[in-house]
Amino acid sequence: MFGVAEAIVGPTARTRYIRYLAPDQRYDGAGGGLVAVRQRLVTKWGRLLTDQRVDIALTAVHRLQQPGRDIFWQRHGLATASAALGGRLAVGAAFFTDRLPDEGDRWSSPLAACGVPREHLSQGLHRPARRFEPVDLLTINGRRNGKPRALVRLFDAGINQL
Repeated sequence: MFGVAEAIVGPTARTRYIRYLAPDQRYDGAGGGLVAVRQRLVTKWGRLLTDQRVDIALTAVHRLQQPGRDIFWQRHGLATASAALGGRLAVGAAFFTDRLPDEGDRWSSPLAACGVPREHLSQGLHRPARRFEPVDLLTINGRRNGKPRALVRLFDAGINQL
């Protein structure tokens, strides 16, 4: 999600955190300096997002301890990606280590954003969460102990978003 905004709005300080440029291998120095190669790849990624007119951004978010501890992802990952994509839907599928969000509270860690205005990109640390509420949800319980194992949420971005 963070790479969507980097590519669309132009590189920020976050671009320098990219260390791995290919699966399972570190940059080896071929093809120019790391900074130049990294910049070239971020530019290509931005063109791909623009040329393909991406409608939705999906990501996997791992190791969130518990609901409520995901605010950084919500504000700076999902909402920022939505803003960079012109307000389109951005959704994160999360793995919570301690417990799932409460089924009765639709606003508990939705990890989704939609309709986020472009000015969100320039708000930095003052960015609001801009949570996007699901229209429906389903809890899947474990067979043996009956405890919640998964929470599936349905988001409707509207006809204009798809």
